[in-house]
Amino acid sequence: MRTTQRRIPGLSTRRPRLTGPRAPKRADPGPYAGPPVSILGIDPGLRTTGFAALILDGTVRRWELCRDMRVPTTVPPGAALAMQVEALRRVLVEMRPQRVAIESYDYQGRRTEHGGSLDTARLVGVLEGVARALVPEVVTFRRVDILRAIGLTGACSKARVLDWAHAFAREAEPRHDHEADAVCVAWVASMQLLRRLPRTA
Repeated sequence: MRTTQRRIPGLSTRRPRLTGPRAPKRADPGPYAGPPVSILGIDPGLRTTGFAALILDGTVRRWELCRDMRVPTTVPPGAALAMQVEALRRVLVEMRPQRVAIESYDYQGRRTEHGGSLDTARLVGVLEGVARALVPEVVTFRRVDILRAIGLTGACSKARVLDWAHAFAREAEPRHDHEADAVCVAWVASMQLLRRLPRTA
């Protein structure tokens, strides 16, 4: 049985239109409060590890260091790992960063189940442990997340990453892909920190 709503004379059935002041648009965030923050980015490699350090001052990045540690292929893996760890210790003592960011090791199936990849995975773990013992904050990022954060998607060659580093971190002057990767890691760590730091009113 169909029913109809009875209309009361003088009473409108239309929903009233809400009037009044609208919520103000969100203003652009101002500069960040607090002292400058030093960040060290690391691209681990058993034979070549890249280091890049910046100072985040407000929203300005000042690049302080961009270098690598190269170990000859004739050096056994165990000794190479020890040399890379010692290189990290020297950089930490020199720069005294407040935050360290490391590119993590990603398992990529059977093609990464060989001695070199396993040694790199071990190196990443050791570097992270050393950094956590000496630095207030340590973070790790997957390579795919690093590239996505800086706008490099799809097939991304080493030359493309180097071009990005030259364009957006010219002052760092990365010479090759390992240093460029370290620049990208430090840049993403600063992006993450910017979103988290308190802002001035």
